[in-house]
Amino acid sequence: MFEINLVRSIKKEPEKKIAITPSPIFVSLCLLFILELFLFYYIRGNMVTMLSSLSKEIKEYEQRVSILNENLGKMTSLKGTLDALIAEKDDWWEKLSVISREIPSNLWLSSIRTEIKGVPSGKETSDYVKILYIEGYVYSPKEEPNIKEVGRFLERLKNNNEIRKRFLPPKLNYIKKSDPSSLLIQFNISMERRKGEM
Repeated sequence: MFEINLVRSIKKEPEKKIAITPSPIFVSLCLLFILELFLFYYIRGNMVTMLSSLSKEIKEYEQRVSILNENLGKMTSLKGTLDALIAEKDDWWEKLSVISREIPSNLWLSSIRTEIKGVPSGKETSDYVKILYIEGYVYSPKEEPNIKEVGRFLERLKNNNEIRKRFLPPKLNYIKKSDPSSLLIQFNISMERRKGEM
């Protein structure tokens, strides 16, 4: 007899271990990618920190600029006020000489002063009123106050053309005895300057 082996015997060959060694280019690319990722996140973190500190500084500078702008507005307003006052300065020598000619003989002045009411706000420099106050005394030998002399002085001021050009009609603010035993009567007259007049 004879035998036929129909099954062919397969020789098993030992398994070959394939060592996968990355190529130097692949390794270089991977290292470069990792380095780029690290640098990206590092730079991004630094940029965020820098941007936040820059935004804080910008806010501080904006606050300083707003304060400076506010101060500039105030200074501009004050400059406008001063310019208006300088432009409208009074020629007091002329005014005082006109007033002095109207003073009766037994009446004398103790004080002449000006007051500015409604100081300009910066928007309108003509929004203020300049008032001239005249204070003085009149001799009154009688028991009753000698208000006729003060009235005569007030009328002379009202009727004087030079004064009428520059001032609204004068007002008597008060008239009183300075002391009950005194022979002197104290008075106060105010005159508001006309707008546009020196």
